[in-house]
Amino acid sequence: YMFYIKTNILPYAPKGMGEVHFTKGKGKLAVESSIKAAILSYRKSRGGFEDIDWEKFAASDFSDSVDLLQDRISVLSFESARAPGSNYFAKHDWPVIHTPDLTYPYQKNKKDNIQEENRRLKEVRETIAARESSSPVGAIIVEPITFLGNCMATPTFYRKLRDIAKEHNIPFIVDETRTGFGKTAKFWGLEHWHLDDMPEFVAFGGSSAASGFFTTRDHIPYGPHKLPTIGDESLSNVIEFSETAEYIKKKSLVDKVEDVSGFIKVELDRINKKKGIYTNLRGNGTFLGLDFEDYYRARHFQKYLLRNGVLVSLVGQQTLGIRPSLLLRPDQASHLRDAFIDYYPRFHTDVWLD
Repeated sequence: YMFYIKTNILPYAPKGMGEVHFTKGKGKLAVESSIKAAILSYRKSRGGFEDIDWEKFAASDFSDSVDLLQDRISVLSFESARAPGSNYFAKHDWPVIHTPDLTYPYQKNKKDNIQEENRRLKEVRETIAARESSSPVGAIIVEPITFLGNCMATPTFYRKLRDIAKEHNIPFIVDETRTGFGKTAKFWGLEHWHLDDMPEFVAFGGSSAASGFFTTRDHIPYGPHKLPTIGDESLSNVIEFSETAEYIKKKSLVDKVEDVSGFIKVELDRINKKKGIYTNLRGNGTFLGLDFEDYYRARHFQKYLLRNGVLVSLVGQQTLGIRPSLLLRPDQASHLRDAFIDYYPRFHTDVWLD
């Protein structure tokens, strides 16, 4: 088993990560396990908190583990301003900060976008400082692109965020359960950031079949603090992880995603300059989002695309997410373009369901 992991799984790990922990279930459990591992790592480096039963913390379900913390340690996470209240971890009274809400095209709004990113980074620093004496931040977790709202910042923002985490000795987690395995035209979404220091944890799941997290030997929980792992019934998912990754590599799907994504962005931008259907086209690879003036316009356009054989999702109050598979062919991308060309909106709330 260990030989299989070394030869068939770790070659696909993010750069510098030589340890993997598999979990039962889907991506949600992978994220929860990575947070528990991060908090254990934080406590190990910081010391203290001796009155918390850390063995029970490691062995318990996530909700029970959080209860054991008694609000003594918190986790800082991000959510999209275009889908407020959607953050799963907010129910634990942990700090939530908006992913920078950038305006596109980026270069035309560069000054405002830089100010927005700096404002969010300042908020991160202030949050860490404010909680230090009561419920210190024991982990920072971020998605390369938010699943809800489809928001992302620039690589510069994420590099600075990584530096803040390192400065305060806070484990940094990247949640790749939605963006991993080539969806962003990189095998892992964080590759777009060109980090000098890799995160301590990278969670995976979803299209990777198996779920879990990658880390380094310094941060993998061992001994009495070892986390629950997969059972024999889940070993087939580990094999499927390897076979899926190998197929993506063999068929050069990541490169094809980049080509098709470029085509979609150029064509939709060309059409939109004439028709003004949407605003803020953004994203990487086939993980794209675009905004509409209000919910009715977004829903109207979604139903129009569905009638024309194009599946898109409402991922925010007025945001549509375009999330095709890695197997999207150029002719299928052309079908998406043609649907935009043929669209003539009737923006009246009494007919938006037509």
